[in-house]
Amino acid sequence: MGVSPDSSREKKKRFVEMVVAIIVIFLLWIMARLEARLFEIAEFLSQYKDFVNTLSYFALININVILILFLSFLLFRNVVRLVIERKRGVIGSKLKTKLVVALVFFALVPTVIVYTSTQYITKRFVGWF
Repeated sequence: MGVSPDSSREKKKRFVEMVVAIIVIFLLWIMARLEARLFEIAEFLSQYKDFVNTLSYFALININVILILFLSFLLFRNVVRLVIERKRGVIGSKLKTKLVVALVFFALVPTVIVYTSTQYITKRFVGWF
């Protein structure tokens, strides 16, 4: 009645994936904080202001794109794994699928609403002025 090597390996893989996902999210948060302070950093390094601004924008945007692509890869891979589990009929896969769909729905709907309302307000202000 010991733990099979496959299940311990799977648990280790999931743990590593979770740690990597947390690190990526943390790095995205740090990059967002740096972008928010980009102008303060550029003023501090005002001797080479043009070079620093160009390099900072280039580096921050590229790092964010790489991190977002990596996070998207992890999410897509886990969704594919979820679909495969559901097709194989793994116990609890239907519940897991419903929970994931609900979580995605509750995460995306407010984001879409805020984005569309911001776009609407921006267009109205542009129309006024």
